[in-house]
Amino acid sequence: MVIISLNLILSLAVIHLYFNEPERDYYATDGVSPPGELVAMNVPNMTSDPLLPDDPVNENVVLSIPE
Repeated sequence: MVIISLNLILSLAVIHLYFNEPERDYYATDGVSPPGELVAMNVPNMTSDPLLPDDPVNENVVLSIPE
């Protein structure tokens, strides 16, 4: 009887945690700048408009592979 009661309590705890999970936060970063929070959407983006703005163009930066 004790094992059945314990099993029932644990099952109800798992069900409670599954259905009351908080909404997740999403962030985007490029590894250099601080992360920016993204807005979660309920449906996929089916438009041709991007969700994030384009990266700024900086032509003065010289990119090199570290040795």
